[in-house]
Amino acid sequence: MYERKRRAIDSRGQRVQLIERQESSFVETVNGGMKYLAPAKFFAPDGKQLIPEGRGYFRTAFGVRYRLLD
Repeated sequence: MYERKRRAIDSRGQRVQLIERQESSFVETVNGGMKYLAPAKFFAPDGKQLIPEGRGYFRTAFGVRYRLLD
C-alpha cells in the first residue's frame, strides 16, 4: 500500500490536504505498465473516508465537499 498527500479545496475555499491510499496489488499490462486492481481511496483531514462524486470531487458523509487541485 502506498499513501500520498493531495492538495484540495473545500466548499468554503480553504485549502486542505487529503490523503490518497492505494492498495499494492496490481497486474502488469501488455505494454509493460501497471494497473491497480482496486481504485484509490481518499480520506479527509480528520481521517474519515471520502465518497467519490466524479470529476475530482469528493464529499464526507455529512456533505462537506472537496475538490482536488493536483
